[in-house]
Amino acid sequence: MYAIYMNDGGGGSVDYSLVLATTSKTTWTSRPLDAPGSYKLAVRSRGIFSGLEEKNVDAVVELILDDSARDLTDLPSPPRGMRAFALAGGKLRVEWADSGDVRPLRRPLGYRVYVGIDGPPDYTTPRAILSWGGGKLGGYSIDLDRLTSGRAYQVGVRAYGACGEEQNTVVLTSSVDESPPEEVDAICVRILGSE
Repeated sequence: MYAIYMNDGGGGSVDYSLVLATTSKTTWTSRPLDAPGSYKLAVRSRGIFSGLEEKNVDAVVELILDDSARDLTDLPSPPRGMRAFALAGGKLRVEWADSGDVRPLRRPLGYRVYVGIDGPPDYTTPRAILSWGGGKLGGYSIDLDRLTSGRAYQVGVRAYGACGEEQNTVVLTSSVDESPPEEVDAICVRILGSE
């Protein structure tokens, strides 16, 4: 026999004082869970006749749901410290740092860079893809080229992993200038005397 326990959905610890359900099977289906929520469910075995229960605290699974009840549990964490700035020749450099999440299932496989012109990024087709581990000391950068001078570009970077792509909505806005600055034609020097 197995006893099922759960937290309150707010991300806290499992409440072992309240048995949610008991079952003799090795599978169990919960009631519909409220979203958003951060759930922890636990299982302990019980003696069928004695009712004695073992006291493990490591048979726990976590389930994280967003506002629309989408499972975010094993999605990678979003990148940190994003910034974008113009480079000479109409290029835009985008930089960010790895989230540093060490849980194997949440470690990203890579990052997708999305671009929008005069509006939000188009998250259907990435402009560039970088593999995880390709950055230096956890930092990543990419230069986007073939951009039009004077247009406003909005850039988003999302981590993707074995379980999907996280839905980070941080967007950077920048513009580029394809033409180099004008040359200096002359310098005028004026010497000021002391009075």
